[in-house]
Amino acid sequence: MGQLGEGGLASRRRRQAVRRHGQDPAGQPTGQARSLPRPAAHPPSEQGQPVIFQAGGGSYGLELAGRYASGVYANPYAIEDARAQRQALQDAAKRAGRDPDEVKMLAGFMPTIAPSHKAALSGAASWTRSST
Repeated sequence: MGQLGEGGLASRRRRQAVRRHGQDPAGQPTGQARSLPRPAAHPPSEQGQPVIFQAGGGSYGLELAGRYASGVYANPYAIEDARAQRQALQDAAKRAGRDPDEVKMLAGFMPTIAPSHKAALSGAASWTRSST
């Protein structure tokens, strides 16, 4: 293992990167400019920007999603939780001046596996109570 100081591993990697990518030591490009021979083979997306997903809820996450996200991945434990999260997401989008239907919510699927139907319902109920 080299050292990360002057003349160590970091310097050696920087020198190698400069040689590979055609940059001077200050990070400025050198050599000829390059251009693509033709336009991209696919049209731009309808929304004109990349799709942005935000994972999870919480007040900060919902405000971020309401302002910027195309979609939110959520893990509601019950239908009522999913509806409440969706409503909170729509409210956040309204506060940000967006159409609430622009922000989609994708709910995760969390199955409970147990030896019987009764045991599964009991385990899911106890997990839901301990998670809220």
